[in-house]
Amino acid sequence: SHKYVERRLLVAESCGCLAPYLPSELRSSLVLSMLQQMLHFDKSEEVREAAARSLAVIVSFIDDHNKYVQCNDLVFAALRDSASCVSLTGRQILLPAFMAWSFELHWLETKLLSSVLNDLRKAVENVVSKLDPDGPAPDDESVAIEKIDLLTDTISWQVSSLLLAAPFDGVEPSQTVEKTTYPEVAGSLFD
Repeated sequence: SHKYVERRLLVAESCGCLAPYLPSELRSSLVLSMLQQMLHFDKSEEVREAAARSLAVIVSFIDDHNKYVQCNDLVFAALRDSASCVSLTGRQILLPAFMAWSFELHWLETKLLSSVLNDLRKAVENVVSKLDPDGPAPDDESVAIEKIDLLTDTISWQVSSLLLAAPFDGVEPSQTVEKTTYPEVAGSLFD
C-alpha cells in the first residue's frame, strides 16, 4: 500500500523471485495474501500484472492443497481484470501454472473444469432467458465467451489426463497400419 507504484511493483515482482527460497508455510500464507491484495485492490495495472506473474510462480511451489479454492478465485480475478495486460498474463502465464497444479492434484476435471462448465451453463442460460429485441446483457455474453475460451485452453491438459487415466495396459492394437491404408497421392511433388 505504498504511495509509489515502483515500490509496489518491486514487492509484487520480489514475491515471485523469492518464492522458491521461502518456506512453504510462508509462501502459502503471507506471500499468497500479499499477492491477493495486490491483484484485487491495486490501482496500477503494472502492479496487478506483476502480481499475476508472481502468483503463477507461487502456484507452482504451493504444497497446501487447501489453498486451491483461493488460488482458483485469484486466477479468475486475473482473467476478468479490466486491464488487457493483466488478463493476458492471467491467460498465458497464470492459467497454465494453475492447470498444471490442478492436473498434479488430479482435480483438473473434478474441480477446475466442472466449475468452468457450471459457470458456462449459467451464463448461457442467462443469455437465452434474456433473448428479446434489445438483446442479451453484454456481461452474460462475455462470461460465456470467457468460459468457452478457457475450455479451449484446457484441451491439451484434458487429453493428457485422459491418456494417463485410460486402461492401455495389456491391450493389443486391433488393427495394424499398413502402407495401403493411406490413399495414393499423385502430383508433381510426389514424382
